[in-house]
Amino acid sequence: MSRPRGPSERQHAVWALAGVSVPAEGAKGRWEDPSWRSNVGTKGTFAARIVVTRVSMSGKTVWVRFHGQHPFDQELDYPYERWNDGSYRSGGSRSPYGELKF
Repeated sequence: MSRPRGPSERQHAVWALAGVSVPAEGAKGRWEDPSWRSNVGTKGTFAARIVVTRVSMSGKTVWVRFHGQHPFDQELDYPYERWNDGSYRSGGSRSPYGELKF
């Protein structure tokens, strides 16, 4: 018997009732890096399109794949952890530094 790959619809409903926002597999969003600097040295926010490819059973980790114009490999799934404020972020060790927006 195969195990489910991610949380069920019921689990997503429980999280929603608890006020916890967890994206489902296939959810689209954007990745933002607020520390990005352009080639002329001006600071700004760089954004790229993402799609959620996997969600952990606890909802604490989501894996995303980048799409469109960005400097990252489109064939890899990158993990992002949910922080206490409910946002999904990476410090840059296993995934590109930044925050996911849905």
